[in-house]
Amino acid sequence: CGALQFNQNILKNNKLIHKTLGWTYLISIWGASVAGTWNSIYFDVPFSAKIIFQIIGVWWFISTTAAYLKIKNRKIQEHKNWMMRSFAISLFFVTFPLWVPGLQRILADDIAWPVGLLIAVCLNLMAAEWWISRKSREK
Repeated sequence: CGALQFNQNILKNNKLIHKTLGWTYLISIWGASVAGTWNSIYFDVPFSAKIIFQIIGVWWFISTTAAYLKIKNRKIQEHKNWMMRSFAISLFFVTFPLWVPGLQRILADDIAWPVGLLIAVCLNLMAAEWWISRKSREK
C-alpha cells in the first residue's frame, strides 16, 4: 500500500482511501520494524550485518513515526518527505537481495553482507532525497 500512497489521483480525490491505506501502512511498518529489529538477532548472517539490520529497523520505525507526527500536525509537505524516506527503507527489503548474492561471488560473506546492505539502503535513501529535493525545486 506504500506505492499507492504516492498516486496523485488517490491523494486528491480519495482522501478516505489514502487515510485507510496510510493507517494500514503505519501499523504494518511499526510491527515489521519492531519484529525485524528483534528477529535480526537470530538471522544467520555475519554480526556486522545483524547490526546493520537493527539500525535499518530503527530508522524505518523512526521515519514512519516522523511521517505520522507531521501529518498529525498538518505539516503536509514534511509528511510527504518522511513518507518518501520510510518507503525508501521499505524498498530496502526488495533491493538488498539483489546486492548481497552478487557481492558474495567476489567477497567473503563477512564483507559481502554489510557492504550489500549498506549499498542497498544508501542508494534507496539517496534516491528518496533526490526525489524530495526535485519536488521542492518544482514548487
